[in-house]
Amino acid sequence: MDPREFYQNVHEHEDLEWVGVSGEEVIVKNKQTAHRFAFEPPAIRENPWSELLDVLLGKRLPNVMGHYSRIVGYYANLRNWNRSKIAELNDRHKGNYVLPERVHVKAREAQKELAQTGQPVGV
Repeated sequence: MDPREFYQNVHEHEDLEWVGVSGEEVIVKNKQTAHRFAFEPPAIRENPWSELLDVLLGKRLPNVMGHYSRIVGYYANLRNWNRSKIAELNDRHKGNYVLPERVHVKAREAQKELAQTGQPVGV
């Protein structure tokens, strides 16, 4: 696909927003999900608009581009993230904010000791 045609298709689609260019990557945002996608020029040239659009709309996996996220306080390319940071991002998408049971047990033990001794645990 011609890059100018890609640009025009993004501008004409109501759910997409052209963010700009960062280095050699073109950044496009899905307005519905707020996900940002970074396309390298070969990905635009080598893939038809229908496949790129399916990725942008979440209808297929993004194997032709990277993701950007603001989890770390600024927009960062997920390609550079380790497994732990990606797992944290996935937990945030699921809304999985529950602490493991062992944390609750330790908190209850600490509260009990504080009530009995009047001093925090470990002091």
